[in-house]
Amino acid sequence: MSYEPHPAFTLPPDLDASLWRYMRFARLLSMLQTRELFFARADRLGDPFEGSYSRANLELKDTIVGREHTRELRERSCISCWHMNPAESAAMWRLYGASDHAVAVRSTTRRLLECLRENRHPIYVGVVNYIDYDRTPISEDNLYHALLHKRLSFEHEREVRAITSHDPRFLHPTDVRMPDGVELFAEIEVLVEAIYVAPDSPQDLLPTVGRAVADAGFPGIPVRRSRLGEDPLF
Repeated sequence: MSYEPHPAFTLPPDLDASLWRYMRFARLLSMLQTRELFFARADRLGDPFEGSYSRANLELKDTIVGREHTRELRERSCISCWHMNPAESAAMWRLYGASDHAVAVRSTTRRLLECLRENRHPIYVGVVNYIDYDRTPISEDNLYHALLHKRLSFEHEREVRAITSHDPRFLHPTDVRMPDGVELFAEIEVLVEAIYVAPDSPQDLLPTVGRAVADAGFPGIPVRRSRLGEDPLF
């Protein structure tokens, strides 16, 4: 079924605008070798407000429609997070590439939609809205709205999310500890437009990543050093 449109999700207006995924080199290696994209469980993303309604929802009325189900959806929804920006982000390198062996994958929303088309379960894609949780209520007409809103403090992330909530490992209670996420098949040659190595990475990382990309069977994917590490012109 792969990507499916959903009324709670809004695609970016330009499907060919650049998306970035910042990660450690080890995560890139896994993605290339397994041809799978990692989706982290929403309750493992590090934001305790992930998937919650805003305080303004309760101030408007005494109850929130479906509130008892939001935690369940949060625990069984897995998310692939992408940063929408025409250029590299120094802030995102610092936040999500917290290593001199960090890399960034450049893609687009169109590529993201197309690369996931062979998966059995539906995957929804949409932009995240950043709001004041004290003043702005979140629509309660669909539970996914809570997973598509974040506090204004995270506005720098400019996030586009791919979300799946239908993996069978998360649908039924079990005594076995649920995994922290799922890896879904992705057509890597469709997804990845280019790969960049961190601006402060050692000199040998660029050729190392280049060899890894070629050895994994993707010699046509360009590998570049981040331009943020270039010397200034005086």
